[in-house]
Amino acid sequence: MSFFRSILDFKRDTVNQREQRLSQRYNVGAGFPLQATLILLGPGGKPRELAGVITDLSITGANVQLAPDVTAMRGERCSLRLVLGPHNLVIDGTVAHFRAGPPHASCGLALRFDEFNTQKAYQQLFETVVLGASLTPAPAELVRQDAPGEHKEQYRGDEEAQLTVWRAAPGGAINGFEFRMLNYFARGNKLRPVLEVYSQEEVKDEHKAHYPAPALHSLRERSNEIQQLYAWTVPNLAPVIPADVRAFLGKFAR
Repeated sequence: MSFFRSILDFKRDTVNQREQRLSQRYNVGAGFPLQATLILLGPGGKPRELAGVITDLSITGANVQLAPDVTAMRGERCSLRLVLGPHNLVIDGTVAHFRAGPPHASCGLALRFDEFNTQKAYQQLFETVVLGASLTPAPAELVRQDAPGEHKEQYRGDEEAQLTVWRAAPGGAINGFEFRMLNYFARGNKLRPVLEVYSQEEVKDEHKAHYPAPALHSLRERSNEIQQLYAWTVPNLAPVIPADVRAFLGKFAR
């Protein structure tokens, strides 16, 4: 059921804290390969399975875009099936609001988590959206220009999300990046088109490595899942992220 087994292993207390803290809705990127099916459970009738597109998520809700001829009633019981890669997650809920088309119908859902593992799995999925969609440009005066011969720009978001980009000059070609996603890091540069992934637990020497702190050592046993976290987060990058940055990071998403 979980989207990640080695990373994002949220404990019950952490899940509850995050639920209280993250009340905002976050837009889901058009390139995010998340498949959704809404199962409406009307009274006395056969369940209706409707293919849809998730447009935004919150910690306890979702908005699903449906075909324009679909109908649903507020308060109607439902289930939401989410498929991402080999992972399949089904969450119970109710219809919170419904708006008919055209060009499409829109259905807002209030999700219900009766089982902790389902709640944890959903928060793992939700994190891949938050880490990208919450990023906004950091004020230039707050970004330390500590890489000789390069210009650094940063984007900061919720939940310890921070994207640092090094350019040859302001507005110039991108030389490399570092993307912090909670306690996990992904790095790439133009000279070596291979994504390097790390964990905060691996911090050894803040002054070691080509790019500034933190200097990290590879964590092999978690590397595949960190790479997957990166690949699912990049399609959800906020529209405010420049197009060339989005394209550069996309080259490293497998």
